[in-house]
Amino acid sequence: MARSNPLMMFAKQVAAEMASGGPGQGVAMAMAALDRIPDAAEQLLGLIVAESGVMNPDGELIEALALLLGQALESLRFATESGHGEAATRLDGLRAALVALVGRNAIDVDSLMLVVRQFTVAGVDPGNELRSAMVERMGALADSDDLAGDPLEPLALLATEVEDEFTLFALIREMTGALPDEHRTMLAAAAFAPGAAPLPGLDRLREAALGLLFDSAEPVRRESAALLGAAAERGELSGITLRRMIALRNWVPAGERAALDDAIRKARLKGVAIAPLPSADVREVFATGWDGAGAQSLFFVVKEGRRFALAALLLKQGFGVRDAWVQHGGTKRDADGLLGEVEEQVGLVRTTMEYAAEAAAFALGINAASGVLPPFGLIDAAETAGLANLQPETVAVEALVEMLCADLPSGPEAESLAFAASATWRQRHPFTQSWFESGDEVGELLGRKRLAKGKAADLILDQCLEGRRRLWAERIAWTAAALRQPQQAGRKTKAGLPGAADWADFALVARALLAGTPLRALPVMVAVARASVEHFA
Repeated sequence: MARSNPLMMFAKQVAAEMASGGPGQGVAMAMAALDRIPDAAEQLLGLIVAESGVMNPDGELIEALALLLGQALESLRFATESGHGEAATRLDGLRAALVALVGRNAIDVDSLMLVVRQFTVAGVDPGNELRSAMVERMGALADSDDLAGDPLEPLALLATEVEDEFTLFALIREMTGALPDEHRTMLAAAAFAPGAAPLPGLDRLREAALGLLFDSAEPVRRESAALLGAAAERGELSGITLRRMIALRNWVPAGERAALDDAIRKARLKGVAIAPLPSADVREVFATGWDGAGAQSLFFVVKEGRRFALAALLLKQGFGVRDAWVQHGGTKRDADGLLGEVEEQVGLVRTTMEYAAEAAAFALGINAASGVLPPFGLIDAAETAGLANLQPETVAVEALVEMLCADLPSGPEAESLAFAASATWRQRHPFTQSWFESGDEVGELLGRKRLAKGKAADLILDQCLEGRRRLWAERIAWTAAALRQPQQAGRKTKAGLPGAADWADFALVARALLAGTPLRALPVMVAVARASVEHFA
């Protein structure tokens, strides 16, 4: 029965493609299918347990199932962040199911580690109960020689096998992210152990240890900062680490900055010179529109010697900088190929470094307010893209709209034209097709009512969108800012992409939302209400 499951068939195709050199059409189809299977994550967990329990389990198939599970978990995280209580309940259920499997010894250690690693990859907290259950299931892990002894040698060896400290930290985080706090600090403890042997890879390991300052658990961050301080006092911090500690000082919670300041002071007293920043030759900057989940991606095409790097930031309302990554050592064709895929799916606009810096600083300000730490990869992306002095800023939507509209006409005729233009945004700007409301609030409004679509849309307008004017004004205003920059800089947009001339319409609609203009007078908001009803249906 398990092997006839549609998800199992997808996993077999994924396994075959991965074995032949990389993801293909089958992987894309499988990823798309997951969103159409309501309990995909639960089924995939069951399939992994079943396959790992047969006489001769197929390791490549289990890996493919785990890859799909990671995607399903990420979708549940996205839904949870969008206000879907059912998705949060399902994640809790998956954690509880794993704890029960561990308690019954119904899952082997290798499969358990593989499954729980997917939580880390997907950005989902495994929870303390599951972490504790894992340690118990693995018997003497907490007291084993591997952990209680000297873990420096295997970690340093791993450091010699990867390209950079950010890749190294990502690998170590995948391996340890589901372990209790004290085990996650072992990276810094090993890297900065007094009298550590000068092994190959040690320097890179120490650079990677800085990533623990972005851990989701405060005890891990505080212990890691203390270890950095002790290493600074011994003169063991590099100029690169010092430069990065100074850059990220305002990215960490205010209550944790004193320990970082102490480490910086000690390093300077030891005469550590701040390493100079590499020059950033940014050739192009692109942005997606702010989508219905309140997210925008920024892309930077950067010349690095004879090669090209593509850096990316994911910004999200309510959370801040949610993801950051860099692909180094590629070609211009590689960068154009990936950007072409993004353009085809959601659309891109050419923008400027000025806008990118403003939007990233705004997102970091949200990180500071929300308590959600930015990713460690933000350092790599910021340095690569020339945003090394990036600092959090609080930008009120009212101030943003006022700035955007300072030189725009304010009469009824100009506003009427802008409002009418908003009726065509869904046809002309692909990202606006994702503009709808979802989550528990919509479910409560529409779930028990049998209403015609028009009446249902009116209900969404009056009882949902009316209370979210400021959020939508912010989303539309930042879209205006992204579109405005190329025109202000005298640049042309990439062929086939939306032009910058629309920015004024977006700005005037944002101003109207803040001013209390009736929502029915704004065609784009009527379209959002109708799309919300269609999505719910």
